[in-house]
Amino acid sequence: VHYQLEGDLARITLSRPKRHNALVPELLDGLRAALARCREDRPAALIVDAEGRSFSTGGDVAGFYDTPRAQRHDYAVRVVGTLNAVILDLLSLPVPTVAAVHGMVTGGSLGLVLACDITVAGPHASFAPWYTHVGYSPDGGWTALLSERIGRARALEIQLTNRRVDAEEAHRVGLVQYPCEHDQVAARARA
Repeated sequence: VHYQLEGDLARITLSRPKRHNALVPELLDGLRAALARCREDRPAALIVDAEGRSFSTGGDVAGFYDTPRAQRHDYAVRVVGTLNAVILDLLSLPVPTVAAVHGMVTGGSLGLVLACDITVAGPHASFAPWYTHVGYSPDGGWTALLSERIGRARALEIQLTNRRVDAEEAHRVGLVQYPCEHDQVAARARA
């Protein structure tokens, strides 16, 4: 995770592009530390973005399988617990927050987007639960925050059918407020 303060604008960048910025304890700890710095710096606004082809693909499933079976429960509790703490940190941050989204957002990473006040997304952005695919229960805001943003029935249908929501539909239903061209995501988020 990289944190930058440029004038009165802060930026937190997920930087695990080879793994599609999948969530592991170290990345989540880095997010908490960056959000704590942002809270101290009190910028006019914060942008949350990511390097690579995807914004973030949720919990790193390989991380769960690479953890010895006897330690998986503790690993899962740490990942989900820290993700929830990051989401709460974002929600309570006393500055406007903007998610600058490109590529895939899957699993718990949707919570990082939903916890931001505004979402800017490029045309190749997409949102998908994947929980029924990998056998986990929804976390990261899929049951509470998504329902609040787009309505309970629509949120439930997307989760139960494991349906991918493209950028156009995400804008139409209110998940994305500012759609833009791929090469304009960063500039639009700054604006």
